[in-house]
Amino acid sequence: VEERIDDNFMMPGTFATLTIDEKVDYAYFLTDGNDRVLLHNNEVVGEIEVGEKLEVFFVLDAEDRLYATMKKPLITEDTYAWVEVVDVVDDMGAFVNIGLSKDALVAKDHLPYLREVWPEAGDKLFCTLKVSKNGRFFVRLATEEIVEPYFKDADRAVFNKEVTGTVYRMIVAGSLILTEEGYKGFIH
Repeated sequence: VEERIDDNFMMPGTFATLTIDEKVDYAYFLTDGNDRVLLHNNEVVGEIEVGEKLEVFFVLDAEDRLYATMKKPLITEDTYAWVEVVDVVDDMGAFVNIGLSKDALVAKDHLPYLREVWPEAGDKLFCTLKVSKNGRFFVRLATEEIVEPYFKDADRAVFNKEVTGTVYRMIVAGSLILTEEGYKGFIH
């Protein structure tokens, strides 16, 4: 038996290239030559056939079973991006669309203390994906240090002008925004 060097192989939140091993009514089975994983028909993008190699992303279903998807997440543990809030639940937090079949949660503990400054459905948040030890996905908001490289200095000519931007951090005193031009702003 060949020993695996990569302990993260076929783990939730990771990518791999696998071969389509078998087609059944509801799914495909993919293999690396040793292990097999399910790719449900609703997780297929485009036309595929047995024997083809695919890049897939690994996810856990509601019963903690690993499955593969051809859908590419908008964020990973190594990337940040703007993702859309799709629902807000008072005792949980904000659910965001990460590009997969299932939305991911920004836990209420990672949102502002005051509920009235929480994001609403349709808002965008600058986030990264985190995978818990048990394979569950959740989302973390970008810190100031992560957002800072996106800023550029504003010329005095644009001071006190109307701008359009996206709130990236909410605090009691107001909201911090990143404008379309790349300027940092504060709304109070």
